[in-house]
Amino acid sequence: MNIIQKALLKPDLNLYPNLTESTLKTLENLRNPELFNWYIIPILLMVLYIYINEWAKGGKSVVLAASAFWGMDVFNEIWNSLFLYITKTAPVWGAPGNDSCFIILAGLNIEISIMFAILGICAVKLLPPEKNSKILGINNRVFLACFGSLTAVIIEFFLNLAGALTW
Repeated sequence: MNIIQKALLKPDLNLYPNLTESTLKTLENLRNPELFNWYIIPILLMVLYIYINEWAKGGKSVVLAASAFWGMDVFNEIWNSLFLYITKTAPVWGAPGNDSCFIILAGLNIEISIMFAILGICAVKLLPPEKNSKILGINNRVFLACFGSLTAVIIEFFLNLAGALTW
């Protein structure tokens, strides 16, 4: 069995008799190459262009910080999938894959991963150059991190209502 076949292995759903309906749908679509759609290729190239362009302009710290931002999402998605593995019921949040091109983990599809890759660049670019300046009396880094987190939760609330993301 080659490395690609191993990566595409599906979990044995018989080991999970108490799965929620959306989790079952997620696992049925997990790493399914039949869901591939060509739209994802130019989008991946755009993300690559953004990162390469930023690096070429001397923004190495922006690229590294954005990569760390994306990496934190991957870390959160791993523990979320481990939660599913341990409880054998549901992840904390899931991406059932209604129209996803590729579901990577229980709560992560390729589209979400791309979103966090670009959002990392945006988040770093939003930071004021003065590290100690304040917004509404709060350190700008702390304020913007809290504001970004709150905004993400609000967006996820609407994604949950649409059935694109489950909690």
